[in-house]
Amino acid sequence: GGDCLARSGRAGERAGARAGAMADELIALFGKITTDDHEQLVDQFSKIMQVDPHVSTFFLEASSWNVETAVHNYLASQQGLYARDQQPLPLTSPPQAVFTSDLAPWQSRPFQGGTKLPIHLRFQNTGTAPWPADTYLIFVDGEIMGAERGIGVQAAPGETVEVVLVLTVPPNEGTHMGSWRLACSAGYFGEPVYMIVNSHHAAPPVQFAPSEFHRPSAMQQQEAQHEQAQFDQLMSLANNSLRLGHGQQNDHSMGDN
Repeated sequence: GGDCLARSGRAGERAGARAGAMADELIALFGKITTDDHEQLVDQFSKIMQVDPHVSTFFLEASSWNVETAVHNYLASQQGLYARDQQPLPLTSPPQAVFTSDLAPWQSRPFQGGTKLPIHLRFQNTGTAPWPADTYLIFVDGEIMGAERGIGVQAAPGETVEVVLVLTVPPNEGTHMGSWRLACSAGYFGEPVYMIVNSHHAAPPVQFAPSEFHRPSAMQQQEAQHEQAQFDQLMSLANNSLRLGHGQQNDHSMGDN
């Protein structure tokens, strides 16, 4: 037990040193930006930190638009809670994931406190092996907003899976943020998913169908993926036909001349 704690402590010190050095480099980049315009700051924060504008706005507002504080707070949110004392994954098949959902509709409008939001999150396995059997989407940082701390998820190579994260809008007005991330016994993988919810008492009430609170079955997901593949194929054929038609028209025009 003592050895584990010692290793964990040393790992934490190394992670802290790396985060500190990264923060200094990022703050130096921001030091070249001479503006108090909030929109420009959000735009630059998003580009440099490679995050969604809603995430940038949250961290900058929470730091009273102090860029240095916002950078430190953002990097602190990236510190791993999960991979402290675990063995690294075999290099031959590290799990890979890409988050493919659009969260803008949830983040751009207010909701009444107490409203339950069924947010469907889609992830694609972009690696060459199935995700480990103990893979979960887990709560990492911020406000959990009544959601589960961990939701089991599995995906074969190339497969896209959907997880339903049910959030309860906090009663106190304002902007609330929590982050979740895919993880297994060897640590995190994929990028963090930031859930940003705006609570306001005057927001119009909304209701969701009971089916929205459940993950689609494997068969339903496969059918949806099949339909999307068919649609993509039809669009590709249509585009090819259009290009062919334009080419024939050009040939006729040249012949007329």
